[in-house]
Formats: sequence, C-alpha cells, structure tokens
Amino acid sequence: MQTWIRHAAIAYALLVGCAQAAEPLRPVPTLSPEIREDLARLHSLANANQVEAALRDALPLVSDASTILEHAHVHSMIGYLYYRHDQLQSSVNHYERVLEHGDAVPASLRLPTLYALAQIEYLREDYAAAVAYMQQWLTLGDSETAAPLIFLAQLYFRIDDHEAAIRHLESGIALSNPAQIEEQWWQLLAYLYAEQESWGDLAEVLEIMTRDFPNPDYEARLADARRRLSDG
Repeated sequence: MQTWIRHAAIAYALLVGCAQAAEPLRPVPTLSPEIREDLARLHSLANANQVEAALRDALPLVSDASTILEHAHVHSMIGYLYYRHDQLQSSVNHYERVLEHGDAVPASLRLPTLYALAQIEYLREDYAAAVAYMQQWLTLGDSETAAPLIFLAQLYFRIDDHEAAIRHLESGIALSNPAQIEEQWWQLLAYLYAEQESWGDLAEVLEIMTRDFPNPDYEARLADARRRLSDG
C-alpha cells in the first residue's frame, strides 16, 4: 500500500466523537447517592492517573450495586479502568456486562458502551467485531453525524468491504462542513476509487485534494486519472 494511503488507514477510532441518543421516554431508576459518590471518586482517581487504586476500589462495587442501572454504571466504570490499565480483554468483558440487560439499560449508556467496544476491538485489530458493535450502535445512535460513518468506513476498509467503505465515507463527507473534512478522508476515498478503477470519481476527489491540500503527488495522480478517463 502506498505511503500516502497508509496515513489514511491509521487508527482513527479514538479521535471520533460518540453522538448521544436521547433518553428513552419511559422513566428509569436513578443511582443511589452512595454509588454516585463512589463513581465520582473513581473518576477523580482515574483523572489523577491512579488507575490501579481506582480498580481496587471499583471491583467491590459490583456486589454493592442493587439495581440494573447501578450494575451497568459500575461495570462501565470498571471497563474504562481496565482500558486505562491496558487490559483490553477485561475491559471488553465488563463493557459487555453493561449490555446484558438490553433495553433495561438506557440508550444514553448503551451508546457510549457500544462505541467504546468498537474502539477497543479496533485497537485489538478485530475489525469484524468492531463493525458488529457499530452496526448495533447505528440502531440506537445518530447516523446523521459524520464521525461514526467515517469510523465505519475505516472498519469496512480493514475487512476489505470496499463498497461499504465507500458508501459510509461518502455519507460522512456529505454530512461534514467542508472546512472540517480531513485530508485522510479524501486519501482513503481516492484509494478506494482507484482500487475500483472508478476514474471519474477519482478525478473529482483528486481535484478537491489538489485544491485544498496542494501536493505534487496529488497533481500527478489527478493527471493519471484524467488520462485513464479519456482513454475510456
């Protein structure tokens, strides 16, 4: 793979935002003051980089949780702490516990959990698992924002589903403010069009790239795409 496109395939997952779905209209139980205070303390420890201490304090809270919501929040916290401690399998195990009660856990917690799981599987290079989590996310989340679609495009690229990668990348770019579109998004789209020998689409993308990100390499590739298009 050329150097210019390798940059488009680097880990984008940890840079994307997770759009939050609205709370369900049905009432949900609240956290007890004790659990809420414990979670706040654990956040403070994590923010102070005292992750091991936070984990020691967090694990006993599993037995202290008395409702589904408390159970889910505690496991979410432990999943995050294991991620910070670079124990990714343990992180996945606890994040999955958040999801085990389905709709009994509000979408506002399930959404970031699914996104976190997709990000972790990306880091573990299990791209098919990451795609599965993101497909679940799309059933709950806001697909009218660019970041999740760009992330999905990266994932589909990794599992060699180029048509799905193009579809999600095009959708993500279309939803973005032009000033916010990153060069690597165009790089990946150009690579995918070239792989499919879609010279007209490739030329359109390279025209944008030469305009917004001047680079002699892009100019040469644009000239080549136009030549191939004229040769028909």
